[in-house]
Amino acid sequence: MPSPALGESRVEEVQRFGAADRSQRSQGGNHERLTTLRTQIRGGHRRARHRRRHRLHHRGHRRDGRDRLAQRPGLRRQGGRLRRRPARDPGRHRRRRPGLDGLLPARQVPDRPRPVQRRWHQPGPAVLEPRQEPALRATDATESGTGDGSDFALVRYDDSGAAIDTPIAVRRTNGRITLGQFGGTATNVLVNANANPGLTLVQALAAGQGYAITGADTSSRAFQASVTGDSANRLAIDINGTQSFGPGGSGARDTSWGRLGAGQIGSADSDLVAGLAGKGLKVKEGSNAKMGTLTLNGATAVTVTTTTTAATTATTASRIFLTVQAPGGTPSGVAYVAGRTAGTSFTVKGAAGDTSTVAWLIVEPA
Repeated sequence: MPSPALGESRVEEVQRFGAADRSQRSQGGNHERLTTLRTQIRGGHRRARHRRRHRLHHRGHRRDGRDRLAQRPGLRRQGGRLRRRPARDPGRHRRRRPGLDGLLPARQVPDRPRPVQRRWHQPGPAVLEPRQEPALRATDATESGTGDGSDFALVRYDDSGAAIDTPIAVRRTNGRITLGQFGGTATNVLVNANANPGLTLVQALAAGQGYAITGADTSSRAFQASVTGDSANRLAIDINGTQSFGPGGSGARDTSWGRLGAGQIGSADSDLVAGLAGKGLKVKEGSNAKMGTLTLNGATAVTVTTTTTAATTATTASRIFLTVQAPGGTPSGVAYVAGRTAGTSFTVKGAAGDTSTVAWLIVEPA
């Protein structure tokens, strides 16, 4: 068998040995050598295919990895390599999310928001569908240089892109948050709660107000309450402070309490009832009071000075009640109002020798 020539490749060697093998097969001289060479060549081809597949596989992984890295904040692809994105200038507007215009100055805010692009999660290419949604934006109020203007607002739009109303607004000048409508459709603010208390207001300002309600007119209502299933409110507080109460369900409110006039409070449609034994009416006594005591001086008039005896009505308007509290002298059980001066005083007489203590009470007719 000839030796391999200088610079001869493995394939040429196989071909040369193959020719020699065909001529000498009957003698069996180089058959084992040829088989060995063929096995080595097949193994080299397999290793080459494996290396080529391995390179393609890792190249794809590197490409996928770079694509995933390019999606991370702060990185971008440039010339096949990943570069760090430059920091954003806070003074420049970049629309971070469709439909959010809150970073736009007032002069750059469009009249209506751009259509929001919705991405549907389904196989195949992304399907984008335009639609109108509420937009967070700065208002077009003029900036005066003292913190006014360019307030933050949530604006609702209809299907055509026309503004409907502004449910939420934040004033830039003082940070006040306003819930409700500024024009547009008539609606209200609904708060759902599933815990106690349902709504808590913590006033941190000393001597501050808990809440303030401004009504459109004197018939406005400041508060009302009902139970689920009621068609009529059980409690209502009008803007003038009058409270009215009812049985609930479909029954109308039939009891009220409030201001009846200057310096007067009470009920125009209900009785005053002390519904618990041991409770009743208490009246303050003293100077110019409605209730007090006096000591009779027989048949001589005793004057009680008080300015509460109906100064602007007839002298008989005030109802003055007398009753003996403690007998004295020669009790006769007789005490009567002898006279009165409206808005100044009244006098009381008894029988000769009677020095009993008498209680008096003045009541004005309604």
